[in-house]
Amino acid sequence: MNCYRISGGAVRSRIWVQLFSDILDRPLEILEHEELGTLGAAMAAAVGVGAYPTFECAAQSMVRVREVVMPRDRLTGLYDTKYREYCRAIEALQGF
Repeated sequence: MNCYRISGGAVRSRIWVQLFSDILDRPLEILEHEELGTLGAAMAAAVGVGAYPTFECAAQSMVRVREVVMPRDRLTGLYDTKYREYCRAIEALQGF
């Protein structure tokens, strides 16, 4: 199963991360580093000075997953049903 990585302020709330995972029906990886812009700058510097030959190598070495949050099956189906209802409502309102 494909997973997504999440960062930013939302990762400070376990409830938000779980909600995103349930709605997307995908595992979410929370990274150790919260400031990804800073990490990206460090990776660019490391590649620039030759510490790593490529950005891919730098990422493999410098990016670490702190936690993986799995979707809860019992809620994933509920969110999917509600989303389909929402789409039907939007379609019904077209032209108004």
